[in-house]
Formats: sequence, structure tokens, C-alpha cells
Amino acid sequence: MGRAEQAERTRAALLLAAAAEFEQRGFAATSLTDVSDRLGLVRATVHFHFATKKALAQALVAHLDQVWHQIRDRSADEVGRAGSNDEAGVGLARLRWESEQVLDGYRTDARQRAGLRLAIEPELAAETPDLAADWVRHVGELLAPAGRSGAAPMIVQTFAGVVIFSARETEIATREIAQRYWAGLAAAVGPT
Repeated sequence: MGRAEQAERTRAALLLAAAAEFEQRGFAATSLTDVSDRLGLVRATVHFHFATKKALAQALVAHLDQVWHQIRDRSADEVGRAGSNDEAGVGLARLRWESEQVLDGYRTDARQRAGLRLAIEPELAAETPDLAADWVRHVGELLAPAGRSGAAPMIVQTFAGVVIFSARETEIATREIAQRYWAGLAAAVGPT
């Protein structure tokens, strides 16, 4: 294994370890020593990849932002395969598909859970992407053809509640949670 490959593996392991620490302890109570101890590495190894705890946290938020953008990009292809020409229906179908993907990732990937938690940390908010505002804009764009752009904040807030609920209710399947969410949302926004 070459140096570059080893460095990438170490960086990935550091992100996973940091995600677990941030998820368990929160940003303020986590130190770079906690992360290095979790992996059995010297602290200098952490500093080689991430100069500060804030840089490590920002990398997790950036990872979540990247994953969410990939999901949004893929949703057009995934929903497009269904063959609907109804622009309003396509927007809602994309939101439904995206929400299922986000919930699945949140449930299975500690980096995504930590990234979401860190994105709302006051110490980091000014220096990380505003994920909530980005999603409100995205939801508004997808709902605009249906004349429902005013529903975007409600949908995002409700979905955030669903994500938090899914993290606590591990015995319920993620797809079931998404189905409950969309059934309730469909009743709230009416037919497309």
C-alpha cells in the first residue's frame, strides 16, 4: 500500500472516530486526544490530517453536505426513470426519494449523524454550509411547480423531526419512518 492510500485510509478512520466521539460527547466535550485515543494513534497523527478540532468537525459537515448534494443529483435520474411528465408530481416524488435516502444514510452512517449535529453547533455555524437553508431552497424549487413553495419550511422542519426520531427509534425500519412521514405530509399538503 502506498503512502497516499495509507493517508486516505487514516483520514477516513479519523473521520469515523471523530463522528463517534462528536455524536457521543458533543463538539465542546470532544478533544483531538479523544479521537486519537479511540484509534490508538498518537495525537500528532490527527494533527497531520486535521490541524484543529474545528477543522475535523468542518470536514464532517462538508461530508454530509457532499452526500446530500449527491442524493439530490441522483434523485432526478431515479425519479426520471419512472417516466412521469407531471412536473409537480416529479418534484414531490423526488423529495420522497431523497428523504428515504437521507434517512437511510442518517441511520447507517455515523459521519452523517455527526455532520448534522455539528452543522447546528453555534461555534461552527458561521464557518460551515447552512444545510437547513440549502434544503429549504431545494425543497422550495421542487415544490414551486405545484404552487407549494410556501410549504418548504414546514416540510424541512417536519423532516428534521423525522430524522431525529429515526435515530432514537432503532427498532423501526427507516423506510417505515419515511412512509409514515410521506403519508402524513400528503394529507397536509393535499393532492398534487
